Amino acid sequence: MPRRNYVFGRWIRHSGYFPDYRQPQLFRRGRLRYTEDAVHETYTLEGSLGVLREPIAQVPFRDLSQMLSKMQRYSTLGVQRLAQQRVPPSMWRALLHGTASFLRHYVLKLGMLDGWAGFVIAFANFEGTFYRYAKHLELERQLVREPQLPHSFHD
Repeated sequence: MPRRNYVFGRWIRHSGYFPDYRQPQLFRRGRLRYTEDAVHETYTLEGSLGVLREPIAQVPFRDLSQMLSKMQRYSTLGVQRLAQQRVPPSMWRALLHGTASFLRHYVLKLGMLDGWAGFVIAFANFEGTFYRYAKHLELERQLVREPQLPHSFHD
C-alpha cells in the first residue's frame, strides 16, 4: 500500500518518502506473520502480494519535536540490531553511516527537490543513524556510569 507523506506543510514527492510502501494491510487471516524486529519489523506471507495503485495520505509526525522523538526512539531500538550483527562500534562508523544516510536521502532519493522539508528529512536520517552507532559505542564500551570525583580539582 503506497503512502503519500505530508511533512513540514507540504506533500513530499521524493526523499525516500514517496512512494513509501507500507506493509500489507489487507490479507487473509493466518497467511501473514510479522517478525519480532524492534524497528521496522518485516513479515512473511503465504501466497501472492498485490499492490494498490492509489496512495493513502499520511502525516508521519505532527511537528519537528515529534519527528525528533521518533528518531531518538528508533536510534535506541536500532542498537539491539547492531549488537546482534556484531558490528564493531566506533565514532568513525557513526559518522560514515550517518553521512551515507544523509546523501542517500538528499541526493540519491532526490530530497533536494523537496526543499527545506527534504533537507530536514535527510538531516534527521543522518542524526538517527549517527546516534544509533554512537549509542552502540556507548553501550559496548560502558561509557555510561557515574564518574569518580577527584579529591580536589587541583589534582
